[in-house]
Amino acid sequence: MKPFISIIQCLTFILCLLSQNVFSQGDKAFDKVNFPNQKHELKVALRHLNIADNFRENYHQFDSALLYYYKVDKFNHQNALLQYKIGLTFYLQDELDSADIRLCNSLAIDKDNLKTLFLAGKVAHLQSKWDKALELYTKYNQLYDGVTSPSKTKVTDLISQVNAGKKATINQFHIENIKEINSAANDFQAHLHPNSPQIFFSSDRKSENSVSPDINGDYYTNIYNFNIDSNHVEIIRDHIINPEGNSSVTSISKSGKTMVMYQGALQGVVSYSRFEEINHQKIPKGKTKLPNQINSFFYQQGSGTFTPDGKEFYFSGKRKKEDFSTIYVAKRSGKKWTKASPIFPNDQSNHLNPYFSTNGDTLFYASNSKASMGGYDIFYSIKNGSKWSEKVNLGTVVNSPFDEISYSSNTNGDVLFVASNRPGGVGNYDLYKISKELITAQLEDPVLDEIIATNVKKVALTIIDTETKLPIPGTRLQLYNNEENILLRNTISDQNGDIVLVDLPSNVELGGNILKKGYEFYSRNFTIKNDTSSIVIKLNPIAVDQKVTLQNVFFDHNSSVIKDNSMSELNALLNFLLINDKVNILIEGHTDNVGDEDYNINLSNTRANAILRYLNQSGIPEYRLQSKGYGSSLPVADNTSEKGKALNRRTEFKIIKTN
Repeated sequence: MKPFISIIQCLTFILCLLSQNVFSQGDKAFDKVNFPNQKHELKVALRHLNIADNFRENYHQFDSALLYYYKVDKFNHQNALLQYKIGLTFYLQDELDSADIRLCNSLAIDKDNLKTLFLAGKVAHLQSKWDKALELYTKYNQLYDGVTSPSKTKVTDLISQVNAGKKATINQFHIENIKEINSAANDFQAHLHPNSPQIFFSSDRKSENSVSPDINGDYYTNIYNFNIDSNHVEIIRDHIINPEGNSSVTSISKSGKTMVMYQGALQGVVSYSRFEEINHQKIPKGKTKLPNQINSFFYQQGSGTFTPDGKEFYFSGKRKKEDFSTIYVAKRSGKKWTKASPIFPNDQSNHLNPYFSTNGDTLFYASNSKASMGGYDIFYSIKNGSKWSEKVNLGTVVNSPFDEISYSSNTNGDVLFVASNRPGGVGNYDLYKISKELITAQLEDPVLDEIIATNVKKVALTIIDTETKLPIPGTRLQLYNNEENILLRNTISDQNGDIVLVDLPSNVELGGNILKKGYEFYSRNFTIKNDTSSIVIKLNPIAVDQKVTLQNVFFDHNSSVIKDNSMSELNALLNFLLINDKVNILIEGHTDNVGDEDYNINLSNTRANAILRYLNQSGIPEYRLQSKGYGSSLPVADNTSEKGKALNRRTEFKIIKTN
């Protein structure tokens, strides 16, 4: 779940329809009627389309699928279904900006396609572009044919979630992915022990207790212990706590004496275990099954928690013929327990993973109700006598349009732990730490050049908007080995605009690009040598006359032939122009002052034109591109030194139009 901050308004559906680019010229099918003189090329394109579909649908190899879709797109970029498929592939990779522009292209060709309307609405929803999502979802319902999935009722519920998102407040807390804990699997239900620097959590990663996956490729869920002081994660090695099968921690008592766990599948068993001190650590030992009023053989029960005084037990589950999992409470007096009863009897939505505040008057839980911003959100209700208040969405402090499924906090309530599947994580569901450390408490504003000057082996980046000082989530960073033309890192900033890069190769020439719709294109060339750094990068919104030097575009000596190790940067520039499809650029070539000036002007002109041709052949309309060579007339450094001459030999582009 990623609460995107909308600094630059993206294209609305209406603007897509009124687009004057090539996508407004009608749907062009892949057949002999449209390509009567290109039979061989058509056959190759259809074969590539089939390969791309196979990579996407059967193997989930999305990068490979895009490689072949691009080949087909080069042959015919005016096919609505192809644009939809490319958009869908980007969506499946969480590359929402790129998905947005491709789906917009598809709608410009086929404005009433229900599948495309829904997916474009979903992408806007996940980006917190509420007005655009509302427009697309509403149009989907207006045109609904009674057959297409999802149903009109489902989309109506999504419209309710969009309206809830519009009302949410802006997040001013610091959200951190707990990378020391998270894995490529699902990690969730983190609970901090109140008397020890330990976090107990659930994970379905491969482990010594879950060596082989089931028929679906899934491993058992087990309970793990993370020691904050030693920065060490280990599975609880106890067959009672982690037997063969699923076992997850659902709560730890406020006293720190007991841990509640759920073992099994749909009709599992809820038990509690007592902590013992072993080697200066709290370790759960043994288990006691909770009574039949909670553990029913005939019904489903899930995660649960005691009230702080231990007199009541709240748990999620299904009773009778309910379609939804709700929260039940069973009360005890002495050794007797009451029959479990629902606390939200008339709420037709799921309620999962209840958690109490320290004083016991506030209950937190996950729910996928119409009041969520999308999927599951964390809500709370306050107890007033024997009744509970209406649910309240925690807003963007915790929630996003993706799923947040578990919540807990420290004793003071100023550090929160949330499980979410928002993009930018390590695995599917990741654990996040949320604190009242404001964004402005981070480092000041050195730019990317200072990272290069620092020459670091581990880089922690925070990317923010120069003007608003707010973080920019969903920013793509690509690092590649220029010498070998190998992509090393391809990652997206999280909801705080953070990216952590570790284990980067030292003493190797690297190229880097930063890409985000509505912001300037960043290009740098550097070598890493030393230790670590934590840097804030400021990105400027796109503006006319903005100039960018393409530091990772290289030519053969005295030639306009582009070297192979320029392709990573040129493809990044291509993506920049695709997602910012109202931007026109002037590509400028420059040389040093060595040699005849007429020769230099001609060389710089042909080099700039070579880049223009590459972009045009890759699908950027020629009217958006201009090129010009300036020879040595516009130096940026002194031509008396080799370093200065190297800086003057450059290719740049200038923004000449933004709308």
